[in-house]
Amino acid sequence: MASDAQHSTTANYQSLKDSGLPFIVANRLGMVCEINEAFEAIFGWARRELIGESLSQILPAAHKMSHQLAFSRFQVPPTQSAVLGHPLQLATRCADGKEIVSEHFIIAEERAGEWYFAATLKPLTQPA
Repeated sequence: MASDAQHSTTANYQSLKDSGLPFIVANRLGMVCEINEAFEAIFGWARRELIGESLSQILPAAHKMSHQLAFSRFQVPPTQSAVLGHPLQLATRCADGKEIVSEHFIIAEERAGEWYFAATLKPLTQPA
């Protein structure tokens, strides 16, 4: 099921959440709203450490500025994007400071009148 959700042009929040892969959700401001147990197990973050915090917590330092810029450019509704709906290989910072290169599949979805970003992060490397 994970590969189907990851490569479907109709991937949505629920299909990503149900994929079994590490999963994270942030609001339009980039604040973490949800993570799953797979995310906790692989990246070492506890819910209490991330919920309500900036997504930048899980980004390597070299990517924080470009990530903030991307959030500031987000348009409602989303227009064509090189980031949304396409597999991306990106590094994710673990709670212990190590990094794991992962295939991120990110969507933007409106839920209850608010926009959220949901992503699965399929690990491709071991922590370094």
